[in-house]
Amino acid sequence: MLEDELGHDIAFAAERGKIHANQPDHPGARISLGIVERGLSVPLGPGKLAETIAAPAAEIARCADEALARAGVAPGSVQRILLVGGSALLLPVQEALQQLCPEARLHCENAMTAVAAGLALKAGSAFA
Repeated sequence: MLEDELGHDIAFAAERGKIHANQPDHPGARISLGIVERGLSVPLGPGKLAETIAAPAAEIARCADEALARAGVAPGSVQRILLVGGSALLLPVQEALQQLCPEARLHCENAMTAVAAGLALKAGSAFA
């Protein structure tokens, strides 16, 4: 794999598998590694994905809880959570945050561009 420089191809295959496993209607999601060996694949259904990222999702919720505590905000009073970044789109991460803040609506419509858009707005206002 190293000699054939397949690292990026394998990473993209893993990402495709993760995206499919994140959709409950894809119980048979797999990471296709046919580029390494014909027919090679690894199962990664929603249950396996949830199991694999349970600890990081719990840590994200723990950090959010700590941030709320430091700010003096009760988790039950949070009405909206803006999720950014690819990991925010993972259902186990969303479920952990929803459990922490049960009254909150989760927003992830611009998860992949929200940070860059916010930085651009801030940079634009610095020159105004």
